Amino acid sequence: MLISLTIKNFAIIEHQEINFSEGLNIISGETGSGKSLVLQALEILLGKKPKTDVLRKGADSWEIEAHFDLSEISKESFESLPEIAQDKDLVLIRTQGKNTRGKIFINGRTGSLSLLKEISEKLINICGQGYNNKLLDEKHHLELLDEYAEVRDIFSNYSDSFAIYSSIKNKYEGLLKAQEDKERRVAELQFIIEELSEKNIKPGLRAEYDEFITKSNVVYETVKNVSKIEDSLNNSSGIFSLILNIQKELTKISKLDNRYEFLNNFLDTADNALQDFEKEIKKLSTTSNFNPRELEEAKVALSELARLERKFRTDDSGLSRLLSDATNELETLEGSETLTALKKDLDKHFEVCKNKAQVLSLKRKDSSAALKKEVEKELKELNMKDAELGLVFKEKELSTNGQDDFEFHISTNKGEAKKSLGVIASGGELSRIMLVLKKALRDTSGVNVLIFDEIDTGVSGSVARAIGEKLKSISLGCQVVCITHLAQVASLGDRHLLIEKKSGKRTQTIIREIVGDDQLGEIARMISGHKVTKASKESAKELLGW
Repeated sequence: MLISLTIKNFAIIEHQEINFSEGLNIISGETGSGKSLVLQALEILLGKKPKTDVLRKGADSWEIEAHFDLSEISKESFESLPEIAQDKDLVLIRTQGKNTRGKIFINGRTGSLSLLKEISEKLINICGQGYNNKLLDEKHHLELLDEYAEVRDIFSNYSDSFAIYSSIKNKYEGLLKAQEDKERRVAELQFIIEELSEKNIKPGLRAEYDEFITKSNVVYETVKNVSKIEDSLNNSSGIFSLILNIQKELTKISKLDNRYEFLNNFLDTADNALQDFEKEIKKLSTTSNFNPRELEEAKVALSELARLERKFRTDDSGLSRLLSDATNELETLEGSETLTALKKDLDKHFEVCKNKAQVLSLKRKDSSAALKKEVEKELKELNMKDAELGLVFKEKELSTNGQDDFEFHISTNKGEAKKSLGVIASGGELSRIMLVLKKALRDTSGVNVLIFDEIDTGVSGSVARAIGEKLKSISLGCQVVCITHLAQVASLGDRHLLIEKKSGKRTQTIIREIVGDDQLGEIARMISGHKVTKASKESAKELLGW
């Protein structure tokens, strides 16, 4: 419940703390006394943008603080905010300086506007024209009807079957799509597997090719240079040929003078050394195991690996994983469950769900007839004798809520078409409709604080009393705050708060609880107007049951 609302430097309110009680809280006061300021303060806590002129003249900043007792609220309301649900008290503060950005505090911690809205909308509901309200939101109407119809067991039974049906349906649709794409995907996977398998893809393959080509290039260069050396030794102008020619010339010289025969020994030694050199060079060539074809194949393979890496945008390790994944996926596709068996199972569970949805729908429609009768009866008691409630059902595909789409429509005047609740023109009519629907549906929308505004527009007498009694009835289950001009409503309050405008050096609004003679005087004023008479006091006593 809302324990207190503190307002500082807000328009003509300097500093007021309003304390609320359980049950029905009444706020009254003469026109222009400042009742709308209290409503504005609550709107700001609901996240509404404050007006630019709300700062009291001469003040540096305004502040609005609300203190809530959460001990009785359903913890389910704060499932998304467990840190809030753990606290028994909640303090919301919104403040803004003259030339500064506004600040929000939630239990002493800085908060955001979106979080403030999320929290406060779970606690406070303003019932009147232009306010967000679960009853005005068509997507919640079926949920509200279900609460009235008490279909929890039927709905739970349906929900269990629908969960099984949905699971099978999702599996079937997934398999159907996979089946439709299967041929294309199988061909794609087979191509990947074929392309990668024949290349013997494995992690580190590029490094192996690089190492082999590097070593082969070394051997290739060695063999090539050995060949050049052998050619330099043995060709027609090579070293051995030159030595032979030199030997021939030396032989001629030796024949002329045998003193030079020893020179042949030098040539023989050189020739023998060169022959040994030639043998070693040939060994180097024959032991190199160079294979030009293998080198060329390795270069082609490396080029092909590079192409695959570019194509699939990964390295050899990634290509290896891709091959493995493609192989596994292909095996899965080829071993998929048949659609025929799954479709048969799907059809069976659809029929089960359809039958349960029809039972649920029938219960809803039966209950909606009783709801229509109850609401129209209560609206007549509130001077809306021509009001007709429209209960619009539309069948849809099976969903989590069954087979029904549902909306509340209403016509407030005879001969008019029924329209959605959100387009009701009169704020007073809308407030009375909200009041009756909340009472009939036993709905507080998960909210424990209901604010009613404009609920007394255009009514008086017995109708006013009926409004008060309905407010009193709702307040037995939650806290109600009602801003009213009706003595018949105000006299039923558990706490009566009076708003007065005081004039002195500066005009300011004062808000105080009234009891005893003060309450009697205010009820009498509401009956007679500005001048309180003996007759109005007697009427006030009668309303108060004194």
